[in-house]
Amino acid sequence: MGKNVVGGKAGKVEPHPLGQKAETGVGESLAAIIQEEAFESLDAPVRIVGALDTPVPYSPALEEFYLPGEGQIERAARLLVAY
Repeated sequence: MGKNVVGGKAGKVEPHPLGQKAETGVGESLAAIIQEEAFESLDAPVRIVGALDTPVPYSPALEEFYLPGEGQIERAARLLVAY
């Protein structure tokens, strides 16, 4: 979806972290570094798609609701493409 950030100009970047909003995960840290260091090279803002900021449920039915699904990922990708 995007270009190689390390080798040159960045295109569109979409990290997929384990946490969203309040909890800071690896993906959010990566997104922050990209925003700080390569903002002017981005074609679109960094979008974060991740699990809800709640304790991880044990129940398979709740776990399915907790984790980001295909719909969330597709919606984020479409927003990036439309930007």
